[in-house]
Amino acid sequence: LPDRQPSPNLILINLAITVLLFLIAWLAKKVARPIVIYAIMGLFVHLVSVLYFLFFAPYFPYTLTDYSELYLKQQVGIWLSFIVLSTIVSGLISTAGVSKYLVVLAIMGYSFVFGILRYIAFLAILSWGSSLYMAVLLFIFGPFFDFVYFVSFYSIYINYLIIKIDDPAKGVHWQWS
Repeated sequence: LPDRQPSPNLILINLAITVLLFLIAWLAKKVARPIVIYAIMGLFVHLVSVLYFLFFAPYFPYTLTDYSELYLKQQVGIWLSFIVLSTIVSGLISTAGVSKYLVVLAIMGYSFVFGILRYIAFLAILSWGSSLYMAVLLFIFGPFFDFVYFVSFYSIYINYLIIKIDDPAKGVHWQWS
């Protein structure tokens, strides 16, 4: 796919929007605090990217091919770490037979499909949009975002185990230790 460098107008528009969103996020920091913190992190990464393109655009060293290679290496790393983490988490917490294997398969299946669809979407954004968005796509919507759904699957699995194990009629209660 062809690389697309941002125009000076696109850089200035992104700078203005990023600063405006920073101000809004700063004023709204008491509302939905975790989401606002995540948004501020993303805006900071994008602001650094915008400032780099504003002052050093001719020296931008990455192509879409470089981004693609880095994304694929990162995704393979995510998959390998998810295999290890999900196996450890489901194996240590539960002796619940098949369910611990199903949770590993669910996490890995979702991660594989989501990773490939996200890769296609990111390449489309970068080829139709601009290289200006490389950093925010890689850092903010990459590994951080992956761990959100990893924790979600883990939470659903733990909730399932609590319901399965906890039986007040038999005097059996879920205990963390």
